[in-house]
Amino acid sequence: VVDTLVKKLDFSGEQFKLEHLRGLFSPRAGTRHLAQRWAPVISPGKLTELDVSHNNLTSLAMNTFHKHASNLALRQLNLAHNQIVECNLALPTLEKLDLSYNELQICPIITDLPGLTILNLRRNKIQSGLERIWQSGSKRLTILNLGCNRLEMAPSRIASVLASLGSGLPQLEELTMADNPFSVDFPEWQQFVVGACAKIQKVDDLKISDERREFIVDMQRQPGQVKLSDLGRFDDEYEERRNKRIEEQEAAEREKRVLRARRLPTLAELSRDLDAIVDGLGIQDVEPGPAGVAAYLADVRAALRR
Repeated sequence: VVDTLVKKLDFSGEQFKLEHLRGLFSPRAGTRHLAQRWAPVISPGKLTELDVSHNNLTSLAMNTFHKHASNLALRQLNLAHNQIVECNLALPTLEKLDLSYNELQICPIITDLPGLTILNLRRNKIQSGLERIWQSGSKRLTILNLGCNRLEMAPSRIASVLASLGSGLPQLEELTMADNPFSVDFPEWQQFVVGACAKIQKVDDLKISDERREFIVDMQRQPGQVKLSDLGRFDDEYEERRNKRIEEQEAAEREKRVLRARRLPTLAELSRDLDAIVDGLGIQDVEPGPAGVAAYLADVRAALRR
């Protein structure tokens, strides 16, 4: 877990089941903090990489690393595959932050991460808070991944966001927003990143060479071409596309239910249905023995009748 130079700590994996990072460098007597085991070999000033992915973390506040934050040399922090709903860290030396595959519904606050160059927010549930990124003062940010979230933006809003990204993140080279609802309904947004962000080299999976950049920017400058500031004229069309997508999704779900109703369910499907009912109704686990099973089923039936 700890290498010989004590520069990297790897607490990733389900075997750790970490719910917080308190006490990483400050063990307390009579507790089971991580540091009680590793404090003799951990120096905050030497640690540069910390991997706590695939755990049970739910929140990280500014005091997560307590008094050691100012002494930390941490450059990479991997928090992927947790259940984090809130993150507000203060780590001056941090360069790479991975928060992918979590439960964030709003972009994290990164104001106190002035050295950040890579921010991965892929596959969360983010719907808002984009302004937190370009208002953060993180002028060194070069890679931003917001793919597979729940961002809805009409073209007029897209124009505002791209303009703000261009001015607020002048070093931005890679921007990923694929598989958000807005990018499905208005894929044309990608071309306008080129004119808004001067150093952009990649948009989603599309690489932007100098030749392509020059061609796109020159084309957008031509008379009669749509400019970033003109995107608002497509708001109505965007809304029509969005409504059509939602209708098609709902129709597909109805068709699935109809097809499923026409055939016998498998044992696995019945088990999943029961688990969903039990979780939704808050019924306790079954007690062992015939009496426990009977009581359990009685609770399920009673709950379904309510």
